[in-house]
Amino acid sequence: MVEVSLDEGIEAALGSLLSDRLSLLTGAGLSMAPPTCLPSTAVLAQSARQTYEARLGAAPFGNDIAEQADYFYNRHELVTVYLRTLIDKDAFAGPPNCGHAAVADLILVNALKTAVTTNVDTMIETAGQFLFGHVETGVDAGAMALVPAGVTPLLKIHGCRQADLATTIWSVLQLGDPAINARLTGNAAWLTQRLANRDLLIVGYATDWDYLNQVLDRALGTVAPARVVIVDPSDETTLTAKAPQLMAL
Repeated sequence: MVEVSLDEGIEAALGSLLSDRLSLLTGAGLSMAPPTCLPSTAVLAQSARQTYEARLGAAPFGNDIAEQADYFYNRHELVTVYLRTLIDKDAFAGPPNCGHAAVADLILVNALKTAVTTNVDTMIETAGQFLFGHVETGVDAGAMALVPAGVTPLLKIHGCRQADLATTIWSVLQLGDPAINARLTGNAAWLTQRLANRDLLIVGYATDWDYLNQVLDRALGTVAPARVVIVDPSDETTLTAKAPQLMAL
């Protein structure tokens, strides 16, 4: 990895855009910036545990969100109890920030060939509405196939809370579900075709949900982009620790 200045990064991304080669991957960091300020997993998990204990007493799980999700998944209560009663329904709502607006703008003017997000919120779509445009989204390759030619699609590889809460991915155990497994397999194939030999711009590099990084690694594992530009203030060691397989890509 070669560290470059912001101006050099902008020049590289602009060159890719003008060459009709630019694609985008956004992660959790995009929605944690102000004024959106969506909560981290640590905050979500702590709040969920506090809500559980206020209603039912001592919780049989800790403050790790993956542990909590696995616990309720094994009880067949991931959606009915955990997501609908313990995770704040408004936790993924807020005002879009300038990053969301920039992404939506690039999508709406077809400056990007493909856009992918790991976020389940609708901040990019909301930003698009403020720009008087509609961002075409979907959670699987089938939905992406329905996007009209000449329109940039936004693939939400971890699902969309607003469109279908039940199919959002919260637990590594969900990866064994046949329907979710088929969706991820289809998404990986679609991304391999869309991103091969393209230039990939990554903003909001990684999430602190390890299992979501596994989904991302699986989706991008066979992609061969020509160039990757990462917008992140962290150094290479930190980025590698966040998502080693993505860094290897």
